[in-house]
This record gives sequence, C-alpha cells and structure tokens, in this order.
Amino acid sequence: MDEQKKVGRPKGTPKTGGRVKGTPNKATLSFSDVLDKLDFSIPEQAVELFQTTKDENLKFKILSFLAEYRHAKVKEAEVTPKQDEPDNQLAEVSTADLLKLVKGGGSDKPNS
Repeated sequence: MDEQKKVGRPKGTPKTGGRVKGTPNKATLSFSDVLDKLDFSIPEQAVELFQTTKDENLKFKILSFLAEYRHAKVKEAEVTPKQDEPDNQLAEVSTADLLKLVKGGGSDKPNS
C-alpha cells in the first residue's frame, strides 16, 4: 500500500488542445488592435524618447529595448574557466560603467 500512483501525463507526451504556438492570446490581440487604431508604434516612440532625453541610464534601457526588435535574444551561457587558468569571477558592471565603455572613455576595470 506504500505505492503511489503517478498522476498527470507521462513525460514527452505531445501537447494536446490549447492555442497553436505563436497565436496571441485575446488580451494581447485587443491591445495590439488599440495601438493600431491609434497609429501608435512602440519602437518609433522609443526612438523619439531616446532622441529627446538627456538621461544616460534611460538611453541605455531604450537601446536595450530596441535591440530586441532588431536582433534575436542571446541565450545565457555558463562561462567556465579553462583548467590551466585561474578561476575568474565576472564582475557586475554598472550601467554608468557600460556607457563609459561604449563611449570609449572607460578604463579596463569597471567600478565595483
């Protein structure tokens, strides 16, 4: 009597029912319809905001947002040091340090 029955579908069983992959849900579809009726383009508005703002942090976030429209997202990869190299830890880099590097005014070592 200690046996437990397995509940649910077995692993590897194909999906049955539901939306076909890539079909937007009703909320997304209605939101898109509203934006279309207003002739509102999110990427165009982001570009306009980028051109008018002086805030460097906001500019970096806008560039990051716009990059998703232009380039495929890069999957995270685990970085492992080679066996003959010391274990190097990746430093967290602030937005300000990244902006300095992009502008060519940064040093080799970002502030921690």
